[in-house]
Amino acid sequence: MDPRARQSMIWDDTPDLIAVTARCGPGIARLDGFLGRIDHPGLGTMAEDALRFLRSHTEPDHHFVLECGEVFDMDDEPFADQGRTLMAGLADIDTEMEAALVRLAPAKPNFWQRVFTPSQESSEEPLRELGLGYWSDTLYIELDGPR
Repeated sequence: MDPRARQSMIWDDTPDLIAVTARCGPGIARLDGFLGRIDHPGLGTMAEDALRFLRSHTEPDHHFVLECGEVFDMDDEPFADQGRTLMAGLADIDTEMEAALVRLAPAKPNFWQRVFTPSQESSEEPLRELGLGYWSDTLYIELDGPR
């Protein structure tokens, strides 16, 4: 995957390394391997949808650019510190993926879960926290009317 910290292309008022770039092909292959290991009853087509979206919008030799400024701006910590923390997390992504798989593993239902079936929304919540179920060409809203 080989992610690299870069200066932002859109937050040009900060010299800090707050963007990340990496090649699409290896990143999507790694994501595919991770998603293939998820054993969760609410997964449905979420993994397939995410991979289909990514593959239809990228080429293996192209690069992803993750612009983090808007997310970093919601925190009081300096951008440079948040960028370093992000890169450290990416360097340890295998540990993060294994921890996510443990959290997603089906657990034996407790008494209340057997009595009251959880809603689809609550059972999908841990998957949505990973970003699954949100892949679309629409950003926030889609305008009605002629195109």
